[in-house]
Amino acid sequence: MANSAASEKPRTNWMGTLGQLLAYTGVLGLTVGTLLIIQSYFGGPNEYGPTGWLILTAGQMLLFLGVVTMVSSGMEQAADEMGRRVDRLGEHLVRIERATLEQSPRGPHMPARSPHAAWDGTTPSAHNDRDRQPVGV
Repeated sequence: MANSAASEKPRTNWMGTLGQLLAYTGVLGLTVGTLLIIQSYFGGPNEYGPTGWLILTAGQMLLFLGVVTMVSSGMEQAADEMGRRVDRLGEHLVRIERATLEQSPRGPHMPARSPHAAWDGTTPSAHNDRDRQPVGV
């Protein structure tokens, strides 16, 4: 039987890539927005201030969205990997069970109890206790 891990082709993680792109865009927005705000406060055009705050806020949202997307993608990837491992372990257990059943001897090992023997549901020691009389009676 071929190794199932070798037969599976690796899947691309486009959600992780999208998360990284969003996060890096968010960091860029934070940087540009901060630079515009600083420039407007220290002698630059006053119109850069509100624009800088807007870009800074959008960058923060993109950064947060990117981080959340990357975490979600990582959790999904881990769940898929665990599913593959559990499936592979299940296949191993089935093969072990089949090999064990093929190697186990067929038929009973001990002779069957004679159908003529009477059994009343008690053990032999119970018969001995019932037949024994107490001392002194």
